[in-house]
Amino acid sequence: MLDRCSEFRDQPAVIASIVAVLPHRLASLGYRPRMLLDRRAQLLGLLSNGLPQGPCLVSFRFDRLAPGSDRLLALGRARERCAMGGDQLAADCPEFADRARQLRDLFHPAHDRLAQEQPSQLRASFRTVFAPEKELRRFPTTIGQCLLGQWTRKPVPLRAVGAPAHRNARSLSHRGSAISPSLRLLVGHSPQAYWKQGETMKDARLALALIVPAQPPLASVLGLVRLTRLLRFDAVMVWDHLQDFVPRVLWSPRTTWIARLRRSPHPYYDFASLLGRLSAHAGRLRLGVGVTDPIRRHPVLLAQTALTLAHLTRRPPIIGIGAGEAENLDPYGFPFDRPVARLEEALVILHACLNTPGTIRFAGRFYQITDGVFELTAPPRRRPEIWLGAHGPRMLELTGRFADGWYPNWIDSPERYAARLAQVRQAAERAGRDPTQIVPALQAPVLLAPTEHAARRLLHHPALRLTGLLRPADEWRELGLEHPLGEHFRGYLDFIPERVDSHALRAALRAVPPELVERSFLWGTPEQVLARIRDYREAGLRFLGLLPVSALASPQVAAWTVFTLWRLRRSLARELTER
Repeated sequence: MLDRCSEFRDQPAVIASIVAVLPHRLASLGYRPRMLLDRRAQLLGLLSNGLPQGPCLVSFRFDRLAPGSDRLLALGRARERCAMGGDQLAADCPEFADRARQLRDLFHPAHDRLAQEQPSQLRASFRTVFAPEKELRRFPTTIGQCLLGQWTRKPVPLRAVGAPAHRNARSLSHRGSAISPSLRLLVGHSPQAYWKQGETMKDARLALALIVPAQPPLASVLGLVRLTRLLRFDAVMVWDHLQDFVPRVLWSPRTTWIARLRRSPHPYYDFASLLGRLSAHAGRLRLGVGVTDPIRRHPVLLAQTALTLAHLTRRPPIIGIGAGEAENLDPYGFPFDRPVARLEEALVILHACLNTPGTIRFAGRFYQITDGVFELTAPPRRRPEIWLGAHGPRMLELTGRFADGWYPNWIDSPERYAARLAQVRQAAERAGRDPTQIVPALQAPVLLAPTEHAARRLLHHPALRLTGLLRPADEWRELGLEHPLGEHFRGYLDFIPERVDSHALRAALRAVPPELVERSFLWGTPEQVLARIRDYREAGLRFLGLLPVSALASPQVAAWTVFTLWRLRRSLARELTER
C-alpha cells in the first residue's frame, strides 16, 4: 500500500475534493453523514496527502434524515457543489479522469430515487468509484479516523473491488436510528491478539506503550487511544506539562504540519482529568502518566488521583513521578530547590496512602501532615504502581527503595541502560525488596523512515534538532564543544523555552552537532529500530513507551510511521511465540 512513500514525495490529494462534495450531496439525498464533514474538510484534505497515489477505499455510514428543514436547507447548492467537485477531481488527478466522470454521474439527479429505494446499491457505487486499482494491503486501522477521533466501537473491514463480500457487510446497511455522526475511512483489518494480557508487566515479554500528547483537540487524543488499541499495544502514557519544550518561534506550518491544527505548542490538558476521560475508551489498555512531580501536586492528592483511576480502569494505573523540570515550576512560582529531597519525602507519603490507609502522620522538611485521614483503597488487583523517572545515582537509589517501575527518559545505549538497571536492583536488594518486582521501562522518542538516508534527513528537522540542544553540557564537553546555554546546563531539567531569545535559539540550533541529535532518538529503518529494541530487551527492558516523533514531518510520514509501528509490534510478537 505504501510502497511509493519511500522518498516521502507529495502525493495528489484525492480525497480533498470528495470531502468537499459529499456532505452536501448526501444531505440532498436525504441522508446525514455520521460526522460533520464541513468542519473537518481541510484536515481530511491534509491527511489525504499522506496516502499513496490513487483513490482510497471509502465507506460512509449515514442515517436517514427526517423530512424537514435539514434536507431543504442543504438541497439548494448541492447540485452546483457536486459538479464542481467532480471537475476539481479531474483537474487535480488527470490519471483518474474516468473515475471523476463516474463521480459526476454518481451525483446525477437520477440517483435520488436509487438512494431512497435501495441505499445499499448507492453505497456499492461509492465503493466502486473510490476503490484502488489493486487490493489494499491489510492494515490494522484507519489512519484518518484514529488521528481525528472519527471512529466507532466495532469497525467493519471492507473489501476491494472484485473481492468477495465480507460476511459482516450487512452492518453497513441503512439504519433508521439517529446516532452521533462519524466518518469512517477503512483500509483493512484489525490484527489479532498475539498474546494474552496479564495483570502486571513483570514477566519476560516486552510491553509496548504509545505516548499520547495530552493536548487539544480531545478528538485526536481519543482517536490515538483507539489507534493504540487496534495496534495491540499494552498501555497509553501521557505527559504532565504546563508548557511544551518546543518554543513558539519554532512552531509554524513551515516546520510542522501539526501547527495547522494547533496554533501553539503549549496547551496541555490536566493529566488526571484526561486519564479519567480516557478510561471509558481504554478497554484492556493500562493508563499512566510519565511523569508528574510532587511539587505541583501534593503527594496525598497524587495518591487520591491514582486510586480514583484504579476504580475507573480495568488494569492498574501507572503513576510516573520525577523530581520536576524548570519549565513547569519556575515560571509559575513553584519552588525548584532540592527537588530530589522533596521527592523522597513525597514517596514516603505516597506509600503510606497506598499501603496503609487510615490516619497519616508525617513530619518532614517539606511536608507536614499532623493527623490526616486517608481511607480510599484500590479495587482488588488494581493497586496503582509508582514508577520513577530516574537517571542520577540518588534517583536510582530511590527507585530501588520505593518504586514499582523504573521509567527513565531515553538512554542512548543498551549498555548504559543495563548499568543503571543494575544500580536500581542493587538498591532494591539493600532495601530488602525483590528486584524482579521492579518493571524496567524506558521512554523512547522513535524516528522511523524507509531508508537510513531518509531518516538522517528527518533528523535535520528544527524541532528534532532541539533535542540535541537539550542534551546536558557534559555530553557537549565529551565532543570537545561548549554548550550554547552554559557550562552547567543540565538539559531538559533547566530549559525554559520562552525565556530563550529567538535569535540566540536559532544560532544555538545551528551549532548542534549531528551526533547529539542522533543520540536523542531511537531512529533508523524499521529493521534497524527493531534490532536496537532487541538489544534493549536483552539488557533487561520490559516496557517501552514509544513517542513517534517522525510524525511531525508530514501527514504522509505520520501515516507511514503508524503502519511501521504495527509491523514492529507483529515482529516482536512473532519472536515471542517462536521462543
